[in-house]
Amino acid sequence: MQHLKDGIKTLSLLILSTGIAIIYYALSKNTTNIATIYILYVFLVSHLTSGYIWGVIASFSGMLGVNYLFTYPYFAFNFTLMGYPVTFIAMLIIAMITITLTTYVKEQTKSKASREVCLNKLNEINKKFIIADSFQQIVELTLTYIVSAANISCIFYPSDPISCEDPIGLYVHPEDKEIFASDYEQAISHFAYVSQMPAGMDAPTIADSKCFYLPIVSHDHIWGVLGFMASQNPDFIKDNLSFFTLMVPQMALAFEKQTLADEHHQLAIESAKEKMRGNLLRAVSHDLRTPLTSMIGSSSIYIEHNDKLNETEKLELVSQIQEDANWLLHMVENLLSVTRIIKETAKVIKSIEFLEEVISEAVLRVKKRYDDVAIDVTIPDEVIMVPMDATLIEQVIINLIENALKHSKSHNPVKVNAIKQNDFISISVIDDGIGIPDSKFDILFDGYTPDSNTINDGSKGIGIGLSICKTIITAHGGTITAQNLNPGVAFTFTLPLEDHV
Repeated sequence: MQHLKDGIKTLSLLILSTGIAIIYYALSKNTTNIATIYILYVFLVSHLTSGYIWGVIASFSGMLGVNYLFTYPYFAFNFTLMGYPVTFIAMLIIAMITITLTTYVKEQTKSKASREVCLNKLNEINKKFIIADSFQQIVELTLTYIVSAANISCIFYPSDPISCEDPIGLYVHPEDKEIFASDYEQAISHFAYVSQMPAGMDAPTIADSKCFYLPIVSHDHIWGVLGFMASQNPDFIKDNLSFFTLMVPQMALAFEKQTLADEHHQLAIESAKEKMRGNLLRAVSHDLRTPLTSMIGSSSIYIEHNDKLNETEKLELVSQIQEDANWLLHMVENLLSVTRIIKETAKVIKSIEFLEEVISEAVLRVKKRYDDVAIDVTIPDEVIMVPMDATLIEQVIINLIENALKHSKSHNPVKVNAIKQNDFISISVIDDGIGIPDSKFDILFDGYTPDSNTINDGSKGIGIGLSICKTIITAHGGTITAQNLNPGVAFTFTLPLEDHV
């Protein structure tokens, strides 16, 4: 096809040059510059066609045109005239020099265009690598790009192909999967993995294959083997080998970046878990000391002064011990709840629950412990279903209500309000008590209150309860905040109505 195009160009330029020469001769009756017109014709043919053959043909045809049309006897060939061999040789030399120069320029232009295309492709795929957030996504982006560019099946082995149980493949034809899985192709891909050298069709090593395999290597670490069904598009591998040579390091770099990101994420998780454990230990050592001291004191008085105490005083001491024991039991329940979340890497097992039932159950449990408390509950009239761990959310509500009852120093009812807002539910526990000092808000949910006496009554610290509340709500994908109302405090937490965690 290319030869036909070049032939048409040569013939067209020959006709054009001859026409110009005839017009010039008719106007000037001078043949001196006719040869120059045909030399220009040779130059144009050499520049516009590929290879040397058409420049040589142009040299011959130009010389023959001058001899046949513009040399006496006209319309007849006469090669005996002096100077024609020199003219022909000059035309031939011009053709060869022109072809050599234009071929070099064409190759340089083509090479530059190829590099630009390659760089654009690399830039395009690198942008996708940057936003990828997993090994799976990096591989899928690569395979999708190859299939869309060449319409050939491809596969990626993240480990030794012979033992790899879960290769990632994208197949143009279903039967290609079986070809990749054949013993022969597996052996070739295994060689590429072990030797860390390209193998397969048109490769320097083991070329007798329907596929082409490229190992993905960086710093002597092999991330896997990328395979192409090369027989479906043989020219694709040849034409894009330089691109693949540049793409492989970029893919390996993306793997390295993802590995570092995963390690950083894992370290962040471990750091958060360690911080949570530390907060719990500090909270336990702080918040359990007061009830234990009280229990030890009450029991010591009961034992040492048993014969001096009347029944009312004994009952009061035992009641105090029972109250502190119940508080400790409640504290242990909280600790077990948080420990369960920590073990499950800050995730909870959710189910769809009726919001009204969860709040009602929490309020009933509080009233069993405090017979004479008043709690006002306001919830929407519509039925609201929320994905949650009902036991843990009940624990949050109980903690917040008990904090209000114990620390607000108010005898007015505690309010529990639930409001639906777009795609989440907001639940507030409100009292009209003495509030919380502004200086304590920054550490309120940290799980450790260094000086509980400055916060309300100091009988039993509120730090651990609020830390547990925050841990549970965060694990549900929600938020928890506190706000002074003057008078009183509102603790508000949110839960998403759809499970995004």
